[in-house]
Order: sequence, then C-alpha cells, then structure tokens
Amino acid sequence: KIMISWLEKESAIPWVIVLCIAVFIFYVSSVSFKAGQANYDFLPFIYHFSVFFLFGLFLMIALARGENSAFFFLATIIAIVYGIFDEIHQIFVPGRSASVYDILVDSFGIFYAMLIYSISIQYRKNGKIGN
Repeated sequence: KIMISWLEKESAIPWVIVLCIAVFIFYVSSVSFKAGQANYDFLPFIYHFSVFFLFGLFLMIALARGENSAFFFLATIIAIVYGIFDEIHQIFVPGRSASVYDILVDSFGIFYAMLIYSISIQYRKNGKIGN
C-alpha cells in the first residue's frame, strides 16, 4: 500500500522501471538459442507472465498514478502492443520464433496486473473492496 502510493507520487521512478523492464525484455528476446536448448516446459510461461505483469503494472502506475483509471486501457494496449512487437522481433533472432501463445500469456499477465492495481486503488480509496 505504502510502496504503490509512493511510486504514484514519484512520477519518474515508475517510468525508469518501465524502461528497464522494456530493455530487459528486448535483451532476453535478442538471445539466440540452439535447436532444443530453450525447451523448459513451464519456464517460458512463468517468464512471460511475470515480466509482462510487472511491465503492465508499472506502466499503469506511471500513467494512472492512482487517480485516472482511464489510463488503464491505454497502458494495457501499450503493453500488449509491446508484447506483439517483442514476438515480431524474435523472428529476426537466430533460433527464435514468434508465438501467439506467448502473446496470450503476456496479455494474461498484463490483465492480471490491471486487476490487481485497480483493486489496490479501490481499496486505498474506500478502505475496502467493492462499493
């Protein structure tokens, strides 16, 4: 509660975190794999969900800043589009390919971040969840 409120007030910090996560995503997507090297079953799911959850969460904090929930939609669209471009970028990396499944997992992480952040705002404004 305190950390999110602090991040909402410190406008530059969430943007720096968003930029760092975006660079990290780009870097990881730039790493080449040899055939069969990247097959760890559940690890890609955990990676995609987690990194895009954090990317979406900090993007929402940076844009909405706890007040303007209209920016949730914009942050969600930006994060999903970044995930799509990340997959397109991987087409040009040896040993990598684009995956609709990865985009869906990215989007799931982003939507979950939106849900958690909106509940956080609701809770902080009303002291409870719901009306």
